[in-house]
Amino acid sequence: MLLEPIYESDFLDCSYGFRPGRRTMDAVSQLWSYIQRAPKFYWIIEGDIRGCFDTISHHKLMGLLKHRVGDRDILNLVWMFLKAGVMEEGVVRDSEMGTPQGGIFSPLLANVYLHEMDRFWWEQYGRLSPDQRRRRREAGEGNVRLLRYADDFVLLWNGTKQGAYALKERFATFLRDELHLELSVEKTLVTHADEGFDFLGFHARRCHDYGRPVLIIRPSPKNVEHFKERVRGLTDRAMLSWDAESLVTHLNLYLKGWGYYYRYCSISKLAASLDYFVWGRVLYWLCKKHRRGPREMWRQYVCRMGGRKVIAVPRAEGGLLPAGFIHDIRVQRYPRFRRIPHPYLVADSQPG
Repeated sequence: MLLEPIYESDFLDCSYGFRPGRRTMDAVSQLWSYIQRAPKFYWIIEGDIRGCFDTISHHKLMGLLKHRVGDRDILNLVWMFLKAGVMEEGVVRDSEMGTPQGGIFSPLLANVYLHEMDRFWWEQYGRLSPDQRRRRREAGEGNVRLLRYADDFVLLWNGTKQGAYALKERFATFLRDELHLELSVEKTLVTHADEGFDFLGFHARRCHDYGRPVLIIRPSPKNVEHFKERVRGLTDRAMLSWDAESLVTHLNLYLKGWGYYYRYCSISKLAASLDYFVWGRVLYWLCKKHRRGPREMWRQYVCRMGGRKVIAVPRAEGGLLPAGFIHDIRVQRYPRFRRIPHPYLVADSQPG
């Protein structure tokens, strides 16, 4: 409560993770404005910091805090928080580095630490005027945009492929020398927008099948597979002790949360196929639960509601509870260039 208002006045607009008034889609929506024909940010460096939360240097972090905070009691409290240790399997282990994951304070400390990378980008590339950026392009150099959500970040580059690899090494050197962090060689990739890349559970790819190049953002294949694994787990044989209403209630909660997270991207066709997958898994569970065949379960549980066929189970208080549908969640267009006001100031004037 004391430190967040201070650092919210310092943090740059390229940072979105664990900050008041900011969300995942704010970072993802910027891709639509950058990967276009005018700015031409077609090369993407997918940044992956190896064990970021576990490798933050305590002494470096305290040095950064002392630049902004003069209260020794607060600094001592932060130091004790960092040195409190971690309990694993009933054994307390001393913490020589890193911030405890899951702690309420850790996301803010990670943002304070990685703000140095944001400042490096801002001083080198972000603060350039439109005229300076134009001259860099005319000289054969590129410009850079940074989008960071906690320790997940992407660098967008509108220069050459060789320049993208040089930019990757430049940031890797800064993180290693200044913040004592390492980029994962295997996961930090340089990709073209036409090939597609993953960011915050989304997969973005520039397609040419719509008359003109357009950026299509969908759920990442990894998250789609995780969705199916979750549904399989809820409809597994191990859940046969549930009644049908409990199963559908838990399933609907998960489907609703997943659908609302992805409702701003191109999900319509995928949602239809996932609904078909869920339909099959629910029928499978019902067959195992009642030890009856699919035809009998179809006659017992499939009915018409709202002019279409649904799987519906009886409620304890009466009526029917239909299994949820992802494509019922209306796909929306996310507000482009959404202005995010400073949460602690009436009028904000921080650099963007």
